[in-house]
Amino acid sequence: MAIEPWVEAENEFIAYDLHVGDSYQLPGDSNRYAFPARYLLKPNHCILVGTQERLSLPPDIFAVLCSKGSLTARGLMVPNTKIDPLFSDHLQISIFNASAKPIEVTKGMGFCAAYFQTVEYDIPWSASRGALAINVQRRNRFVEFLQANTANIATILIAILGAAAATLATLYFNEAHKAKASAAPQQEQRTP
Repeated sequence: MAIEPWVEAENEFIAYDLHVGDSYQLPGDSNRYAFPARYLLKPNHCILVGTQERLSLPPDIFAVLCSKGSLTARGLMVPNTKIDPLFSDHLQISIFNASAKPIEVTKGMGFCAAYFQTVEYDIPWSASRGALAINVQRRNRFVEFLQANTANIATILIAILGAAAATLATLYFNEAHKAKASAAPQQEQRTP
């Protein structure tokens, strides 16, 4: 098993703390962004964080990730998940702010723990595994908006067209009435 770089932790003998690395990803976005020195994670928001460490697990060891109790008490949650034997890469781990206040996440901070377990049987795969590539299909949000709101848009357009037709009809009848009214006095003057 290899963890690079190895960061020595004080008073941690059971698990290894993983640290915020150089990049993060927003939900629904396939782009990776450089992790700033400080990131303010808003309440009820989530980001996918790349770890500082690269893990390489042998075929007889797997790991389980869990939140750090001190951060969970502040509302920063990490999903409990496993790291398969033969995994070899930086991890991409989602973190979620379940509190009502923003939580500051800093580059290099320990944000979750990995517990390592021995596998007592042979694993059927032999190729090393890396982090899953997260591909997000680009969506046309305008088209999605139109599809989701077709009935509302049609109602608004009909109302606008109806109002425009009523306005034009009113203007036409007002002009016709004015023309008729201005023609009436001229006819009265011609009559003896």
